[in-house]
Amino acid sequence: CDVTMDLPKTTPLHGWHAANGGRMVPFAGWDMPVEYKKTGIAKEHVAVRSSCGIFDVSHMGRFYIAGKSALDMLQFVLTNDSSQLKPGQAQYSFLVKHGEGARPLTLDDVYLYMLAEEEYALVVNAANAEQDFNYISSHAAEFGVTLLDVTEQTSLISVQGPQSRHTLEQL
Repeated sequence: CDVTMDLPKTTPLHGWHAANGGRMVPFAGWDMPVEYKKTGIAKEHVAVRSSCGIFDVSHMGRFYIAGKSALDMLQFVLTNDSSQLKPGQAQYSFLVKHGEGARPLTLDDVYLYMLAEEEYALVVNAANAEQDFNYISSHAAEFGVTLLDVTEQTSLISVQGPQSRHTLEQL
């Protein structure tokens, strides 16, 4: 009997998390830290709410979208007006599926980043990444855009908390 178990994916920082006391748990097919032994989840929570915290969110899906009609496709599959973005800006939105009933069906909440004219990055939830990519792919050819899943070729770090800007400015 040949039983093959899928091993969880790991982020580029996985070794650092494990070496620095990260308690690793499975999440959406990834091995992710839930807390660090030296501080504990309560202290980490308070630190982010009152100061600043850094998160490895490389498990989240990341798609590169480009082309002359990229904005048109994004206007079709997302709820917010993406035409308001300028290069370097981001926007929270919802990915929606049309054509099933009177209202669009919400598939995921996402962040859209405008990288440059006609170039975007879309960040989706890890648990929905494959489904989201397949749905957007179904429209990419129709709109003539390039769509790439760059999740495993890139990393994503999130700096959160009221002192985030100050902390980053110091660096």
